[in-house]
Amino acid sequence: MQAKKRVYAFFDGQNLFHSAKECFGYTKPNYDPIKLAIALTELEKDRMLIGLNFYTGVHSSKVRLDLNQFWHKRLEALKHRGKKFGIQLKIISRPLKYTMIDDIKNPGQKYPLPREKGIDVRMALDLVRLARYRQFDVAIIFSQDTDLIEAVHEVFALGRELGVKFFIECAFPGNPDSEKQPIGIRDTRWRIIDKALYDSCLDPDTDLYFPKPPMFKNP
Repeated sequence: MQAKKRVYAFFDGQNLFHSAKECFGYTKPNYDPIKLAIALTELEKDRMLIGLNFYTGVHSSKVRLDLNQFWHKRLEALKHRGKKFGIQLKIISRPLKYTMIDDIKNPGQKYPLPREKGIDVRMALDLVRLARYRQFDVAIIFSQDTDLIEAVHEVFALGRELGVKFFIECAFPGNPDSEKQPIGIRDTRWRIIDKALYDSCLDPDTDLYFPKPPMFKNP
């Protein structure tokens, strides 16, 4: 019997949230990474999810206490669910950096715009490292960050060097009825997550991660 292909998922938490917000209108990061990873893995037979790396920036408690608490609670819950599903799960978080920009709605005022720093680099390094040690047959990248293209090419080069075949997929939200279709990472196989699939992988505890009363505006 042929062994199942080992699948490893790589999530850029903020990138996926903003894509889902643009496509489906959700204002909270309400997806369950483990459910999504399993659903994408099972799109083909003879595949098994063995690991998941989740990367995200975390808000400063001095700037957005509500979102800081949200992400800490959510990441802790994700860690427990990883044990429940019996997969190797690693969480990589970084403090978000802030740039003060002009507030268009309130002339003369500024507000802090959060941005991630180092997430794409860390994801790229992990992707290549795990390929070098043959930890997966298939990598599913839940991000549309084009900065990852060089890491994708490096994995393919490693495959040729090691004499193994690596498959890399790029999964992201998309609306088949929209004229403007999203674009994935070049040279990967694109897996478009429609709203039905996304909604089947929601985290029912999303609202519980917020402090009471919730003050959620924009991750």
